[in-house]
Amino acid sequence: MWLHILITPKVLGRISVLVVDVLLFYVRINVAILRVPNQHDSNKLFRL
Repeated sequence: MWLHILITPKVLGRISVLVVDVLLFYVRINVAILRVPNQHDSNKLFRL
């Protein structure tokens, strides 16, 4: 019963928004790493 109550359009909408925010944050981190002047270190971090 709990799962049926928790899984509603509003909850799914909030989850989707959170997922999008996390993905955008991850992309920003990758872009910041790629912009580091030291290419060698940035490549190591990007491969992880």
